[in-house]
Amino acid sequence: MQLPRRLSAVAELSKTWTHQHLKEVALFMFEGVTKEMKFATHLLHNAKSLELMKIDPRPINSPSKPPIEWVQGWREKTIQLLRKEAKPDLKLVIL
Repeated sequence: MQLPRRLSAVAELSKTWTHQHLKEVALFMFEGVTKEMKFATHLLHNAKSLELMKIDPRPINSPSKPPIEWVQGWREKTIQLLRKEAKPDLKLVIL
């Protein structure tokens, strides 16, 4: 299936677009699914000034503990995958 011309142009632009001023980003309700990993990787590659990425599987401002599935497996997998893509000086905080 081919994307409509407008969507195709947007997809091409997103490959070359860079974020020059984004220094910190927090991703909440993160489960580590493919879409989320692609988005996080996109930010790591294209946010040239990024200093801090925080990933939290909980809803915003939630005092609850992260889900057990996250703690038992997805957290470590996410750390390994994103650390490979991150700049060495980026602070990566994964709860």
